[in-house]
Amino acid sequence: FPNVPYLPTLLEVVEYSEPVLTSTLGFVVKDHHRHGFATVEALEKQGRLTIGVVADVNYLEAQFRAWLPQLDFEMVELASPDDFFESNTLGVDALFITAEVGTALTLLHPEYAVVVPKSILWQVPQGFATAKGNWVLSEYLDGWVATHQQKGSFQRVYDYWILGEGAKTRHPRWSVVRNVLHWVR
Repeated sequence: FPNVPYLPTLLEVVEYSEPVLTSTLGFVVKDHHRHGFATVEALEKQGRLTIGVVADVNYLEAQFRAWLPQLDFEMVELASPDDFFESNTLGVDALFITAEVGTALTLLHPEYAVVVPKSILWQVPQGFATAKGNWVLSEYLDGWVATHQQKGSFQRVYDYWILGEGAKTRHPRWSVVRNVLHWVR
């Protein structure tokens, strides 16, 4: 899946493909702090927050101020999500990132959780990005995306890998000891 969100500041330097998916934005926080990010009201009660982002800090900070005018926060730009998980020298309280990417990161860092605050839904389209002016590759990708959307490929992959649907429960093989004699469950 592509991992390039459509941001106004990137429009000047990349060509985007047609959107492949719409991601939901949320926070990655220490698991024991997740309730403080679960609702807008809980966020506003936190006091001053330091929120880390990997994308364009100026654009996201302006968006945050429009979305949550009562929230007292400072936004800092991180070079990568690893800065939040490993060093966190800036004292970042939460990482603002797509919930899909955040969920994958929490598999590597199980002491963290992804929280999408109730009553507010931040979404951003994502697609493939090519160098500005690379029309040949950009048009090829648009056609490729359209073909796979028509076939439902992206949705199937998303449902399986992101939502975990389609995973089958494996039953143990039939056994005399278990199924006839009932010695083992």
